[in-house]
Amino acid sequence: MKISAYLSNCFSKNKQCIITLALVVFSYQHASAQAQVNIAFVLKPPYSSYLKDYANLGDKSIITVTNLTATVKQLYLKGSVTNVSEGLYVRTGANYHPSGYITLQPHQTQVFTSSSNVTRFLDANNTETNIVNPDKRNMLRLAQLPEGIYHVCIQAYDFYSNALLSDQNGGCTTINITLASAPFITNPHNAQTIPAAGANSIVYTWTPPIGNLSGGRPVYDLVVVKVMPGQNSNEAINAARDYNANNPIIYKKGLATQTYISQPYDLKPEPGATYAMQVIAKDANNTLSFKNDGKSEIVVFTCDTNKTSPPAPTKTRVSTPGAGSSFTGKNQPYLQLESYTFKGKLVWGYKKN
Repeated sequence: MKISAYLSNCFSKNKQCIITLALVVFSYQHASAQAQVNIAFVLKPPYSSYLKDYANLGDKSIITVTNLTATVKQLYLKGSVTNVSEGLYVRTGANYHPSGYITLQPHQTQVFTSSSNVTRFLDANNTETNIVNPDKRNMLRLAQLPEGIYHVCIQAYDFYSNALLSDQNGGCTTINITLASAPFITNPHNAQTIPAAGANSIVYTWTPPIGNLSGGRPVYDLVVVKVMPGQNSNEAINAARDYNANNPIIYKKGLATQTYISQPYDLKPEPGATYAMQVIAKDANNTLSFKNDGKSEIVVFTCDTNKTSPPAPTKTRVSTPGAGSSFTGKNQPYLQLESYTFKGKLVWGYKKN
């Protein structure tokens, strides 16, 4: 009997035959789709939010590739970084094909732990993305990934046929990318009026960043600038911070602590003037990522116009016995001495050695 006639007879008369054939086809497809190469992938923390740090995974990961078959495999790798919550991805482009390949002997395992051309499949020149949101596209332009839970995956492909050799859902690791918070200014506070007497020695303080700071060394830029009448405080800070415009009274870069006391050589605040302040956190080791590019919220404060004068001294007469006199009699002569009482705040300093 011809095969076509057998199949026709089977389909028309025997439901069991149909089920059997379906199982055979499924088993064949499953066998043909079975992974021929296994990939185990471990990413070393801390997890950077900069895409450039994933351009060569060999520097930051352990990639183990194993040939599961009895035949020699010549292959190359592709990968993806996917934001699980938003479904956004950056992955190796469809047209990517390296010049070199990995050769695996039957049942051989190779481990990649250092820089190699075969691990550059997420280099910016080799990737594509589905990110269309303008803000996120701008982040990607700056090579920074948004916060979130990510799957970082690697697959193996046949070098000649481009057929997938590894499990489509295998070779993955899950990471949580977070950005460190920007500093928070604690003094002066917003809308505060600084007494004129203390305007020349203002103590500026802020909190350190909070979050993923592993491997980093935060430093701070401090900007204090006068806000001209009718000017927006954001405009004043932006011009001073980015272009050193508006003659900022304080612009310090690379401060190592979260405190700065205005110095005699700093420009003095003007009585009655309004000032804006911002702190920008940066990483001296270039490994950390900060929310809002490390920029704190802007604080606006005013210098008081009234200089508090010390109160006038009060004079009290104190009587003391005159020379040669004693307290034995009630009509003895007395000398009149003047005593002064001052009320106010005493400020002193210690001479430097």
